Amino acid sequence: MKVNKLSGLSLNKRLAGLAFVLAASAMVASFVAPEGLKNENERRPFISVVTLANAIKNREEFLLIDLRDAEAYEEFHLPSAENIPYDSALAMDFESKVIFYSGDDYLAKRLWEKRHESLGPNTMVLYGGVHDWYEKLLYPELPINIPEEHKTMVNQVIELSTYYGGQIEFVESQEVLEYYEYDLNKKYWPGAKRTNGLVRKGC
Repeated sequence: MKVNKLSGLSLNKRLAGLAFVLAASAMVASFVAPEGLKNENERRPFISVVTLANAIKNREEFLLIDLRDAEAYEEFHLPSAENIPYDSALAMDFESKVIFYSGDDYLAKRLWEKRHESLGPNTMVLYGGVHDWYEKLLYPELPINIPEEHKTMVNQVIELSTYYGGQIEFVESQEVLEYYEYDLNKKYWPGAKRTNGLVRKGC
């Protein structure tokens, strides 16, 4: 007759054994995935205004969706964008490559949080929305004296701003280049509160 060796153990000893097993499992997982087991919600979904501007200019194939209401869309929208307001987009299924944007980051963030599991790896969100498209692509501030290592990137911004009918403002500060050096694979949702209104510059 076989005897269950665990039957003679007290409850405390059983719990201690279970705790040991869980701790050992966690240790193994830390070696296998040092950064933790990330779910899809932690994937950085961002695309920069510069990358998107190049993609639109080069006529790459993707669906660009403006999540704002029809009035905001009619006032101004990105080239080739379709207006699918947030509530409608929330109930839709998207099979092709999709890029979402909103006025700031609020609507895009809400959509991502609610739909990230069903949107898939080809889904992107424009980092900074219309705000950053205006401030960093159409009407960017760029340094008068451009460091050699940044000339290629700055010339690209100048070319895109001109292509989309914007206007560059040259300033003394080199700090304005920091925005274009962001590694969006490491960025979180922008913390700054932005408005959906557009700041008009130029004519």
